[in-house]
Amino acid sequence: MISISSAAERRLKEDILQENSILKLHYDTEGCGCGLDGIPELILIQKNELTTYDRIIDTNCLPVAIENSQFIFFDDQLTIDYAKDTDTFQLKSPSQILNNSISIRKQP
Repeated sequence: MISISSAAERRLKEDILQENSILKLHYDTEGCGCGLDGIPELILIQKNELTTYDRIIDTNCLPVAIENSQFIFFDDQLTIDYAKDTDTFQLKSPSQILNNSISIRKQP
């Protein structure tokens, strides 16, 4: 379901992921009006912050967590990519770009 480009993998492993942390794909609907309107984001959380509502997805290189109820917001095939020139990540599917400029947010 999710693949991570080599550029994104390199950036995540070199500068972002830490021991006991995991990347979580989240669909943020807060402040977007309707509950179906939102924006995909990437959050860095500690593995001990995962809940029973989270599912770990094995990708081609790194695990990614997604809350079970949020699967409906994402296409079946996703790619997390990285653009060095803007220092941002992108979330893409074969049919669309879901977010072209994602900064990874750290869970407070």
